[in-house]
Amino acid sequence: MKKVGLASLLFFFIVLFAFSEPENTEEIDYLLFLPDESSRFVNEAQAMIQLDNLAGYLLGKNLTPGQIYVYGYAAFAENDVDPVGLSRDRALYVIGELQRRGVSRNLFSAPVGRGSVYLWGGNTVEEDRGPNRRVRVILDGNIVTPETINEQETINESESEIIISSADDREPARQENAAKKSGAKLPLWPFLLLHFLVLIAIILFILSRRKKIPAAKPAEPVKTEPVKTEPVKIELAKAEPVKTEPVKAAPAKAEPVKAAPAAIVILHKKAAALDEEIRLRAHELYLERGSQDGNADGDWYMALADVRAKYESAGCRIYFDGEYWRASLQDSKPA
Repeated sequence: MKKVGLASLLFFFIVLFAFSEPENTEEIDYLLFLPDESSRFVNEAQAMIQLDNLAGYLLGKNLTPGQIYVYGYAAFAENDVDPVGLSRDRALYVIGELQRRGVSRNLFSAPVGRGSVYLWGGNTVEEDRGPNRRVRVILDGNIVTPETINEQETINESESEIIISSADDREPARQENAAKKSGAKLPLWPFLLLHFLVLIAIILFILSRRKKIPAAKPAEPVKTEPVKTEPVKIELAKAEPVKTEPVKAAPAKAEPVKAAPAAIVILHKKAAALDEEIRLRAHELYLERGSQDGNADGDWYMALADVRAKYESAGCRIYFDGEYWRASLQDSKPA
């Protein structure tokens, strides 16, 4: 079944290729201009013949105003020439030549300049640039080529023929005219049949080679027995509670606070100045307060009271002599 399916598919494509109409290829050597020229052709004699045939083809059509489109093209070249303007001038020149041959001006649309293109060559060398210096005529969306003009002339000739013959000769003449109208070509079926047979032979050879190669057997699945795993019992040792005995706190014995010995005041017979000692005491009060700023006068008077109490408890007399605070023994007198 595979062979029949492949052969049928191949035969379908061959028949499709044989009976499909070939696309009309545009002739390269058609209305070609010289470099940077808009009124001179590469081959003047050939271009005049092409313009004559083109004008006759257009005159044979029942055209409406603006139905003919003419496009001009230019090759890419590094110079000061504007490619768009040059291509438009080429299209305008061809319209003028066709007008001189009898084609009415109102049948043409405005000429169009396409500028530099790469449609018929790569523009890398002069041979590639040449085909791009051309003009194209479009009618009803189709490009008018020499092949189009020749086909139209063939049809016109076959329609204009008047055949006078006997009844026996009419059928061959009718068949000949029909062949001219359809543009029949030489039969291609012998050539296609030969190619078809060669392809069939190649396909059969490939299929026969595939049969000789034994197909690899699929590997048998390996049976694996499931491994039985016994559950593992894990016994956790029971932790014995730790017995903790309450710690008996020994009663704290309060030791008697020993009173600091009273400051020893040593005075000479002459009265001693107390200002420096008062300042030191005031600084101690400042430190006891956490070194925070406060009332400096208050610290001074508190320090004076502390120093005075210390000296008075030692039996001294405290007095201010108008400049300093002084301490002296009771029996001494200020100087």
